[in-house]
Amino acid sequence: MTRSNGKAPQLAPSEMVDGVPDPWEVTWHLALTTLGMTVVYVWIYRRTPLLGNTVPKEYRASFADNLFNIVYLPILSLYAIRASYTLGIAGAEARWRSTNFDSYWFLVLYISKNIMRTVSSIMLGDKKKGIWLIHLHHVVSIMCYSVGLFLGRLHFFGSLDGVCEFSIVFLNMKLLSRDFGLPRGTLYGLNMVLVTLTWILTRLLAFPLWLFVFYSDLYNYPFALEMVNSFELWVYPTTTIIIWCMSILWFIPIWNEMLEIFNDSSGVHKIKNHGREKTS
Repeated sequence: MTRSNGKAPQLAPSEMVDGVPDPWEVTWHLALTTLGMTVVYVWIYRRTPLLGNTVPKEYRASFADNLFNIVYLPILSLYAIRASYTLGIAGAEARWRSTNFDSYWFLVLYISKNIMRTVSSIMLGDKKKGIWLIHLHHVVSIMCYSVGLFLGRLHFFGSLDGVCEFSIVFLNMKLLSRDFGLPRGTLYGLNMVLVTLTWILTRLLAFPLWLFVFYSDLYNYPFALEMVNSFELWVYPTTTIIIWCMSILWFIPIWNEMLEIFNDSSGVHKIKNHGREKTS
């Protein structure tokens, strides 16, 4: 189906459209979503002293973000997974030209959240470990996703990259257990298993899959190379490669902690420090 009225897609998750959306409507959706997220985040942040009185003041911005992510990340991940699946199995044309409800709102939610999070983190003086590297990653991701959102194409590749957010659902639970000073018991160990498995599947394996599909389509389908601009052709895969490399580095402490848990005879430790893991 072709988008002929210039509107952002208002359709069922399985329906796909081609064409450029109305930029004013897209901007309106981004503005409203960012504003709504900001209101919720500020409400949470103001209550962090009551919710986590052991969290140092300089880390409360990250603590509020972890609480915000309890609802946000599962929704974002669901959109990304459904969009990448439905657009992916529909063929090369759909992967490069089409969008659907899930891919559109995945991009809107991702861009809005990271605009809100980057600005609020700077304003609140967030001291999370590696926060400026995370900001740089988010700014580049916002740029890439915005191009796809406003041009109405390559949503499959944006969504497939976004599947990695599913691993942060479980990493976020690990961070919250640290924030609340909970002991490392059985549930913590099970959650670490899920962190490890999802990290491998949605990052270490999914990013190479992204690159394989991207370059395979470029080789096998001439229309793909003809329709993209230089930014999409070079920056998209470069960004994916960089995030893949970062994910490999971030996996090392995750894997080491897994080994520590399984090698630990007691299985119970108090979480002591408030160093912030790097997450995307």
